[in-house]
Amino acid sequence: MTELKENISNILYFESPSMQGLYDYLVIWQNTTQKRIRSLIIQQDHENFCGIVIADSQDVSQTQLKPYADAMAKFQRKALKHIGVGVSFSTDEIKPEKILAIQMKLEKCKIPN
Repeated sequence: MTELKENISNILYFESPSMQGLYDYLVIWQNTTQKRIRSLIIQQDHENFCGIVIADSQDVSQTQLKPYADAMAKFQRKALKHIGVGVSFSTDEIKPEKILAIQMKLEKCKIPN
């Protein structure tokens, strides 16, 4: 059986008799808590595999959406200044196909929506 001992801080301790069990428990923990693992150390202690995790205080969903949302807001501000024109815009946060689709629609746009 895998164990978890959580400290008040962002330091956590996991233990399992198998490496696969430790991995499975870390995946479940990360998916359940939505916390990002900043650092992970795994050592074998007698018959068990032990992991010490340092986790971010922010959850994963917030940190992943913020850059995308910021990029979309920037794209929107630029588009509103150039209504009816397929403005050029480039970022790693928005997929190129999505940027192209928006640019094509912007060329047909007559009023801000």
